[in-house]
Amino acid sequence: MDPNKINKSHDSMLLNFIKSMTYTRKFQETIGEIIPEIAKIWAGRNKLKQLVTKPIEKSFKKSFPSDNYLMIKISDIGPSIVKIFGQIDFGRLRDVVDNSSQDLKSLVKYINDGIWKYPSKLILLFSFIPNIINGLVFLIKENLSSINTLSPDLLTDVILSLVREINGKEIGQTINEMSELSRKLHTGSALLGGPGKPMFPIRLQKLLEDIMSEIDPELLLKAQYEIEDGKTTFFNAWIDFLKENHQIWLQEMERKGVYQSNNIKNNLKYSKTVADLPDDIFLKGISAYLSKLNLVDFAERINIAIQNIERAQKLNPNEIKQNINEFINAIDLDLIKDCIKDILENHMDELRDIFRAFLPALIKEARLLIEEEVDNV
Repeated sequence: MDPNKINKSHDSMLLNFIKSMTYTRKFQETIGEIIPEIAKIWAGRNKLKQLVTKPIEKSFKKSFPSDNYLMIKISDIGPSIVKIFGQIDFGRLRDVVDNSSQDLKSLVKYINDGIWKYPSKLILLFSFIPNIINGLVFLIKENLSSINTLSPDLLTDVILSLVREINGKEIGQTINEMSELSRKLHTGSALLGGPGKPMFPIRLQKLLEDIMSEIDPELLLKAQYEIEDGKTTFFNAWIDFLKENHQIWLQEMERKGVYQSNNIKNNLKYSKTVADLPDDIFLKGISAYLSKLNLVDFAERINIAIQNIERAQKLNPNEIKQNINEFINAIDLDLIKDCIKDILENHMDELRDIFRAFLPALIKEARLLIEEEVDNV
């Protein structure tokens, strides 16, 4: 394409953009205020100049009033932006980015090395961060304080008016498009890969292998230990705080009770909804759930767990025995015995119905099992 034509086209688009800006309210307000002030400055105290400029001031104030609500001509800007976008050679732009990536890395490294030649200045620069954070926190606090001066009904009305302006249908359509994007990525991954080997997990595994190949496992483990130590330190500080502030602990326990109660209530509502479903819908749901639930893998997981326990028992029985003894010795068996005794003595009437519901069947099955074992002997 001829460079002269491109330049002329760009000049034309720039001119159209500037023209469209002249229709904005802000531009005309600015012109209506600036020109009369310039005329006043030029006239100064000269009576003759004042006589000349006074009609000009009136004319501009009349032509560009501050209450002239003129809208920007988006129809003029839109085509210009589209033309600029269409004439950009993104292929060449991509080549420039690819070819300059190494130079950019070198530039960043050069600047970074140069900055670290003055570590004291850099550390001093970092010392500004707490002040910036404090300033932001103060700003947020002041704004929240101002908002909290509003009455509850007024504040709620403002928030609800903002919520009403949100386009829920657009959000739903956006979620649909994101779901379709996810579905297409999953389908495309399966099509690009071989049978039973989608491409996305293969690429992800390769990326993780590249990442892990550069990670120092020992250093990563130390960092994880430090994070866990930090969690423990924070937790201990919180416990020490609760020791001195019993009211906070009472409020926390109340919050946990409300939280658990809400969970129970929500689960109850869900269970009631399931119980009220028609038989055909309920059966389809249970069938769909069981068809996707891989009980074989779950059973295999239990088998492997038992196998590992048995393996540990064979390889080092003394350590397993020692751990079991430490666990049992740490339990106050007398306390458990007294607790069970008190429950049975004081609440047997309440528990009798529960025992009556399952104990006969349990005893019957135990008797049959014992009889089978005796017959096998």
